[in-house]
Amino acid sequence: MARLATGDGRAAFALAMEFSGPIGAAVRAHLADLGVHDIDRDELDSLVIDVCIMLADIAGAWRADGGAAPWQWAYHRVRQVVSGFVGQHADTLDEGLLDRPAPPDASGTEPDLIALLDGLCADWPLVALVREGLEAVAGARDRAILLEVEVQAAMGDPSPSVTIAAERGMRPAAVRQVVCRTRRRLQDLAEGDEHFAPLAKLPLAA
Repeated sequence: MARLATGDGRAAFALAMEFSGPIGAAVRAHLADLGVHDIDRDELDSLVIDVCIMLADIAGAWRADGGAAPWQWAYHRVRQVVSGFVGQHADTLDEGLLDRPAPPDASGTEPDLIALLDGLCADWPLVALVREGLEAVAGARDRAILLEVEVQAAMGDPSPSVTIAAERGMRPAAVRQVVCRTRRRLQDLAEGDEHFAPLAKLPLAA
């Protein structure tokens, strides 16, 4: 928390990794109170990181001798983070979407974007930095969704989130949330850590 209070951008992710267990348990307790009892691992990991990023904003006010862990001390703030997640995932279903025809089956095979990114890292240091940054701020599913949406947009798709949502069996709003959240984390990482500063100039973190 002391590192967070000084503006160390990497400290939030260090906190998430070191205390993922107790923070995750606190998040699950809030989710249960809000009626959500089933959450996949990637979404839980994302919420833990969101909580740690939130704690970075108020780290200066926390006292180590206060007797409570940061995520307990900031109970109501954690509740807001979790409530925001639950609200995004409880939007009313647009019944009109049910009448749309299913997307056609893809023909041929397409390269896995994560594998493609890995293959470029050896020759392109900036690509390696992008991979490192993505791995620091997001789970495997969220990293893949962001890259898939970016590729669709680059191909001229006017509604990339709709396309990726159909392919993944998700709702477009959920895809947009993942993209927005992951980009925000990359921005925070780039702004708070000099090592990742070059990412701030990339559209991926815009």
